[in-house]
Formats: sequence, C-alpha cells, structure tokens
Amino acid sequence: MQKIIGIYNANGSLLGEMRYVFDKVFLKKHCALCDITHGISYKAKTTWLEQVERFPIPIKTLHLDEISDDIRQVVADKVPCVVMVKDDSIDIVMNNEELQACDSNPEQFFERLRVIVIALKNSHTAKENRRIT
Repeated sequence: MQKIIGIYNANGSLLGEMRYVFDKVFLKKHCALCDITHGISYKAKTTWLEQVERFPIPIKTLHLDEISDDIRQVVADKVPCVVMVKDDSIDIVMNNEELQACDSNPEQFFERLRVIVIALKNSHTAKENRRIT
C-alpha cells in the first residue's frame, strides 16, 4: 500500500502547539507545511482538505510526536518534509525548501506533488521494464 505523510516541524500536544505559536509570533520561526495546511488558523484550510480528498494516493499529516520510529530514522532533522511510504520503503519526496517554495499555497503543493508522483511512477516503470528485458 502506498501513502503520503506530511510531517510538521512541531509537536501535536497542547504544549507543542503553544510552543509553535510562540516561536512563530515572537521568534519568527515557522513550519512550511503548517503554513500550507493551516496558515494562521487552527483549522485546516478548506482548499487543503478538498485537495487531500481528491488526491489519488492517501495523504495524512503527522506531528513529530506522532511519527513512528522507522519514519523518525528517515526524516531525522529534515522536517518539515513529505515522505512516500510504499511497502517497506520510506522516502522523502519533498523537503523544507520545496515546501517553502509552495508559498503557503495548497494548490502549489499539490501541483508539485503530482509531478513528483508521476516522476516516481515513470521511474518505477522504467526499472520494471529494464528488469524484464
């Protein structure tokens, strides 16, 4: 089964959320994925929710304190990021710089993600074809 997981650079606990708001307001730190999915609101952007619903691969977002150990080993200090989980592999498909390039815009995020997914699919198909011949 294939799925996509966006990993925030914040903890999901009440204290973690409060810390994130403090850092964002007073220290001007931010999480590019948070900006894409929520902006300045506590609720997810409607556009984000609609795009997640329509995307052909299941997508979910997790906070640092919600990820499994195997994902934690891959992402280490590379959050925020987006990973693709397929069978036993976990690969970072969008890093912080790529998320920042989306300019807090869910549509830009999904445009980039579609391109990445198509490229990965084509790469996988090419590998399969080489193996067959």
